[in-house]
Amino acid sequence: MGTVTVACKLPNGIQIQGVPIHGYAYDKSMPPPQNIVGGYALTSGVDADAWAKWLHDNADSDLVRKELIFADANEIQVRAKARSKGGFRQLQTKVG
Repeated sequence: MGTVTVACKLPNGIQIQGVPIHGYAYDKSMPPPQNIVGGYALTSGVDADAWAKWLHDNADSDLVRKELIFADANEIQVRAKARSKGGFRQLQTKVG
């Protein structure tokens, strides 16, 4: 039995098999927590079997299809994906 790190782009998070998954909302009078990357809140140590079951049960959900929530056993991979999906995107403009 392993664990995964879950990235969640829901403000208030979600419960997966009774495990609270963090959301990105925080008290704006305080500095942002360290576990927010690219607008995704990261939750480490989530049971991999519980994640796999939730993912299977919710495969057709927009949360999964639009990657508002995703996970991997490798936290570095999760951070990299969150960083690449989050933040500002350059606008493609046509001049002329």
